Order: sequence, then structure tokens, then C-alpha cells
Amino acid sequence: MKYKYQNCNNIFTRIQISRKTYGVTQKKWTKINVHFFFLGWKTYLKNTKKRVHSIMQQIIEMVVFR
Repeated sequence: MKYKYQNCNNIFTRIQISRKTYGVTQKKWTKINVHFFFLGWKTYLKNTKKRVHSIMQQIIEMVVFR
């Protein structure tokens, strides 16, 4: 669970730095925030699926090839 929030926070800090440099208006800003939040979620879910899949494969290999 901790990983998910860390991932999102990294994205947020990166955006905040860019926000200071470009000076984005507030309305635009919320859109960008939401978009990146969901982007973070998607990458997190994708990574988790991959990890679970690889773990399952390892278990299957251990069971089958012994």
C-alpha cells in the first residue's frame, strides 16, 4: 500500500516543481493533477499485475519441474 502513495507523491512533487517554472492557472492545474493521479494509479496497477504474474509463474515452475 505504501508503494502506491509514494509513486503518486513523486509525480506530484515533479509537477509542483514544473508548476513553479511554468505558472499554470488553477483550473488547468486541477485537471493536470487529476490526470497524473490516475496515471500513477494505472502504472501502479500494471506493475502489481506483472509482479503477481511473475510470482505465480515462479511457484508453478517450482511445483511442476521438481
